[in-house]
Amino acid sequence: MKNMKTVFLRAVAFAMIIVMITGIFTAFITPVSAAVSSLNGGTFYIQARGSNLVLDVRNGSRDNGARVWLWYHNRSVAQQWRFRRQLSGSYIIEAVHSGRVMEVRNSSRQNGGIVAQWDNANIATQRWNLRPVGDGYIEIINANSGLALDVTGGRFQQGNYLQQFQRNGTRSQHFRLVPAGGSLAGNNQGGNFRITARTGLNVRQSPNASAAIVTAIPYNTTVHVTEISGNWGRTAFNNRTGWISLDHAVRVNGATTGGGAHNISHSVPHFLQGDARWANVMITTRTIGQVGCLIVSLAMVDSHRLGRNVFPDEMRRHLTFSGNEVNWQPAINRGTVSRGPVAANFNSQAGLQQIHDQLRAGRPVIVGGSNAHGGWHWVVITGYSRPNYVSNFRAQDFSVNDPAGRDANLYRFMRNFPNNSRIVL
Repeated sequence: MKNMKTVFLRAVAFAMIIVMITGIFTAFITPVSAAVSSLNGGTFYIQARGSNLVLDVRNGSRDNGARVWLWYHNRSVAQQWRFRRQLSGSYIIEAVHSGRVMEVRNSSRQNGGIVAQWDNANIATQRWNLRPVGDGYIEIINANSGLALDVTGGRFQQGNYLQQFQRNGTRSQHFRLVPAGGSLAGNNQGGNFRITARTGLNVRQSPNASAAIVTAIPYNTTVHVTEISGNWGRTAFNNRTGWISLDHAVRVNGATTGGGAHNISHSVPHFLQGDARWANVMITTRTIGQVGCLIVSLAMVDSHRLGRNVFPDEMRRHLTFSGNEVNWQPAINRGTVSRGPVAANFNSQAGLQQIHDQLRAGRPVIVGGSNAHGGWHWVVITGYSRPNYVSNFRAQDFSVNDPAGRDANLYRFMRNFPNNSRIVL
């Protein structure tokens, strides 16, 4: 009888432990499930925090190895992801258009591991854990590496790839799941936008680059956008109503963080010196691939200004040189920049404020510096984003397009080229 009682008590204790474990596990996953409806087996857009960008399979490819990048929300099936919960509590994230699943290529456990689609092989690198971070956002953490899905370099621009990176609490690693067919958070909210295209911006009949032009808005004009669809905004100007490309406008009433600093992201193409299309183009005695970082930086800024790609080989034809050094006057005459480089201190709040002011005015910023061996390098600062808990400007919160493809933010650039800092206005 005593033995029966002991067995009964042990059974009750074991059952209580199972209930406790289940409760703890349920408490962990409930916030994620509560943020969306029918998560398991459901189909969602994965929206990057603070943007109208979603995860998209490059060019709608159905091939193994196709990379995942950011793209403006266009409701295509290549932007829809099906979440399938596994017994471990992790999820397989399946691209609806291809049936292939999101993975970190080659089971990498390193920062910078490439995120792509591949046939489902039921391996850890194809499974993801979802962790709530508040306000309906989640981190998406690779089960194999423990690293987070991350917007490369913190650059919230169309065509920027996803990677895995150590968890850092920034919005580059925060995503919202939006049921397929629904609207993105803030996707149809308007506001005031200032035109940043130096030659003015066309207003089109519909949100399409091929649509008929109904009027044009001059550079630096502020207009009110009543509706946003993808990267297009609906507005009225000169008694005409139509759509403008928000790639060439900057919001001027957006959310602010401490100190009045605005989070900003400009859509600037990222050209590399080593690109085979222009790497071997001669400057005078050396090539763009060897010493053409400034030419490439000017090409990126000019592309943003004109709203079309000005590739480095074309930019080289617009410039003159003393030896292999750029003469600034042709770039000034062209309107690419307003003047040549001036000394700057990026270790000071005043120096970083100067960069932020230029970004806020709709202008990406070229900066330069030299290393211990006297070698110079130039990059383009394209945006700024910092966590709410930070009160001061920090160099690491300024995103960079580096012609060498090395530095993703201003802090890393300053670490490699700490001397003779210059800013081009």
